[in-house]
Amino acid sequence: MIFVIVGVFAFSYSTETLDKQAQQLGAEEKPVFTPPFADYNIPGLDNEWGALIIGIAGTLLLFIVSLGAAKVLHKKKGN
Repeated sequence: MIFVIVGVFAFSYSTETLDKQAQQLGAEEKPVFTPPFADYNIPGLDNEWGALIIGIAGTLLLFIVSLGAAKVLHKKKGN
């Protein structure tokens, strides 16, 4: 969680290198499908606090899924 918090506030203002290069070359986006959350943004949560909430929620979700998988594998190994 510490890495999520520090990362959100330390890197929230940086831009992606590929985006900069694409703009310089005049490349245009041609999406194959419409994603549910374009550019990883949720409407209303476009600032660093929204990114912090999403980062913590994603980290907790990943931890819970990993813990569940570990418990299932541990039970199978014990039998």
